[in-house]
Amino acid sequence: MAETGIALFRRSASGLELTCDGALLAAKAEQVLAAASDFHRTAQSLTARVRAS
Repeated sequence: MAETGIALFRRSASGLELTCDGALLAAKAEQVLAAASDFHRTAQSLTARVRAS
């Protein structure tokens, strides 16, 4: 994957925390993963339907 140069995390004395950009991209990543999961469920459903006919 290409380097973006965007800071996703900020180091602090208590550990790491997401930057605003990191939080935005994390939310987008969650949407992508949810869409991929939905795609997989739909494909499985269609496969089951084809096998049943």
